[in-house]
Amino acid sequence: MLFIVGFFLLGGYIIYQGYHYDLDNPQDRKSFAKQFAKWVWDVGKKTKNVVAYVIKEDWLPEAGSSVNETNRTEEEKINPSVTVTLS
Repeated sequence: MLFIVGFFLLGGYIIYQGYHYDLDNPQDRKSFAKQFAKWVWDVGKKTKNVVAYVIKEDWLPEAGSSVNETNRTEEEKINPSVTVTLS
């Protein structure tokens, strides 16, 4: 949560510095608020697109694909029909 707040504060600061807004001036405050809201909206749209892509992605291995060899014993690697169970 703190990361998100910091992210938005940093974004607001970059907008403030980049456009040289004088926040004492009501017109500049309004312009800053519009620019910041547009940026937040764009961040939200991009986040939604990334999450939608991740959800649509097929994360399970294909049927018949190779098994993770990391946790297999040497016996299992030599003879795949052998299964060693640990008690």
